[in-house]
Amino acid sequence: MEAASRGARLAGGHLIGVTSQIFSSQPNEYLTEEIPTVSLFERLQKLSEIGNGFAAVRGGIGTLAEVSVIWNLIVIKALSPPPPFIFVGPGWRSVVRSWKKHLAVDERDLPYVEFAPSASKAPKHLARRLIGTGNHREVPKPIVGQTRP
Repeated sequence: MEAASRGARLAGGHLIGVTSQIFSSQPNEYLTEEIPTVSLFERLQKLSEIGNGFAAVRGGIGTLAEVSVIWNLIVIKALSPPPPFIFVGPGWRSVVRSWKKHLAVDERDLPYVEFAPSASKAPKHLARRLIGTGNHREVPKPIVGQTRP
C-alpha cells in the first residue's frame, strides 16, 4: 500500500487510509488523513460507505475477503450508483475464472468489474468509469484502504 500511497500523493491526491487497530503496523507516511477503525467489519463498512471506486491489487486472504464483500455489495445494489471496481494485475483473471467455475458467480456479475493489466493502467480505468458515466457518490475523495504499510 505504501507504493500506491506514495504515487497517489506525488500526483497530488488526498489519501485517506481506513486503518484497523487489529494490525500492529503503523499507517504509511503518505496518508493525508486517517480513519481508524476497531475491527475489519467496521473497516469494510467505512470503505464501502466512502469509496468512489475500488482497485484490488495482489494480496492475501484479507484482500480476497475485501474484494468479495465489495463486489457482492455492488452486485446486490447496496452501493448506488455502482462504483468502478478494477482488478489490477494478471492474477485476478484466473481468480475470477476459478470463481466462475467453482462458485456461483453469474455472467451478469462480471460487468461490475474490470481488469487493468498493471498499476500504471488502473487510474485510467477508474477515471474513465467515474468521469465517463458521471457516477459520483456523496464523498468525492480518493481513498486508499490501508491495512499494513
